[in-house]
Amino acid sequence: MTERGWQSLVASDHLSLTDAREQLHQAVQLVAAVARSYHPEVADDHFANLGWSSEFQALISQPIESEGGNYQAALQLDVFKILFIRENTEIGSINIAGKTQDAIIGELKSLLSDAGFEKESFGINLPYEIPEYSTAKGATFTSSAGAAFRELSSFFHNSNLLLQKVEVENDNSSPVRCWPHHFDIATLITLKDTGDPETSSSIGVGLSPGDGSYNEPYFYVTPWPYPEKGQLPELSQGHWHTEGFVAAILKSSDIIISDEQEQITKDFLRESVLRLKEMSL
Repeated sequence: MTERGWQSLVASDHLSLTDAREQLHQAVQLVAAVARSYHPEVADDHFANLGWSSEFQALISQPIESEGGNYQAALQLDVFKILFIRENTEIGSINIAGKTQDAIIGELKSLLSDAGFEKESFGINLPYEIPEYSTAKGATFTSSAGAAFRELSSFFHNSNLLLQKVEVENDNSSPVRCWPHHFDIATLITLKDTGDPETSSSIGVGLSPGDGSYNEPYFYVTPWPYPEKGQLPELSQGHWHTEGFVAAILKSSDIIISDEQEQITKDFLRESVLRLKEMSL
């Protein structure tokens, strides 16, 4: 299938974006749990990370295998639906809106059981903490923030498009993956590998759909270890964030007002990576 191009971004109000982001953050835990439940437990939880599927326009889990073949779960952000996929073909789906998490888990277990998996092995015990959303405690998921769901889907699609290019253009880059803990999608460029993440040096390049620092989606380029504030290079796009973490930031509100959304985002990522690489020499 031909790769879809940049999807034009439009402004959504922050309340709707927050609502959509929080519901999706909880829902993606269910999709990530499919792979986590049927793979061995690992310290870095890498089996639970997800990729972006251009074909399904969804965040898609790593495959799990039974006698019937390879299966994956996927979260379609724009229509707020979970897909169940066998060998790249959709064989089942779950509409999320109007249901509780327990009801969705019940439907997921039925799909897994029909595919030959032991349904009692499925669980969503998270190896990390996320905010305590009401949907995790019995509240019903809703689709009231419909436009915001579509907007966040476009952000994930566009970020995957550009981050794949970052991965290709930079040696020692990790595959582009979405990590359900923080719900960001990113690649990591390793500059120096000492075998210890704390003493290695790297550049993380990704998209956050929003968080406590910025109540809107934003692209980030973050160096490790963090340099001193006075050492940070000038940027022609975006700005430096230095409270709590250090990263070059390009906010959605700065992208949306541009007539060349893709180009300014691409330029921001490329320039930020280049400047940080120059600092490491």
